[in-house]
Amino acid sequence: LVFTLVKGRHLDAEAKQWRLFADLANNAGMAMELAAPLVGNQHRGWFLALACAGSVARSLCGCAAGATRAALTSHFARHRRNAADIAAKEGSQETAVTLVGMCVGVLATTATDGRIGWQWAVFVALTVAHVCCNVRAVRALVIDSLNRERVRRLLARYDETLDDVRRGSVTAGAGARIIAKNSPRGLAKDEALLPVGMNWVLWPWYSYRGAREE
Repeated sequence: LVFTLVKGRHLDAEAKQWRLFADLANNAGMAMELAAPLVGNQHRGWFLALACAGSVARSLCGCAAGATRAALTSHFARHRRNAADIAAKEGSQETAVTLVGMCVGVLATTATDGRIGWQWAVFVALTVAHVCCNVRAVRALVIDSLNRERVRRLLARYDETLDDVRRGSVTAGAGARIIAKNSPRGLAKDEALLPVGMNWVLWPWYSYRGAREE
């Protein structure tokens, strides 16, 4: 409830960033829920804390993922007005992936039965692969509307261009390069992958090199 109250108005404009946040929150929630039974009977307080924190993280994932799914579906359906078709295909893909995941999960559970170290190794490997795939997917998504991050990027590049003009380092053909660099596709290549102030979470996979976050 607090998350929706505080961040709800940003979910449309920053759909890419909050979509990735939802996936990371889901991973963190699963990790805490898996770790909770390992604390033992001597630390029941930690068990309750981890279980509750995992549940909160999963709830944040559900809220952010559901809201951004609607925003991204509207973006994809903007030209053909086929939001229902896109939603149906997404649901079919999710069902197929879930079935494959269940099969792989059964095999992994059978192979690592009773070996906690191997179970955590499989979980960490799959989580890293999941994060890397989501980072690439979010990076490939091009949205042509402005939000806080894209405005920061444009203003920073405007300052850089003015500095180049003052130094006389602008060459012939620079205009076309500047336009391409500041186009929606150009901005998508290096804009922040998470909401403002959260990009440190992705280190060392991704280092934010854009305008200073304020």
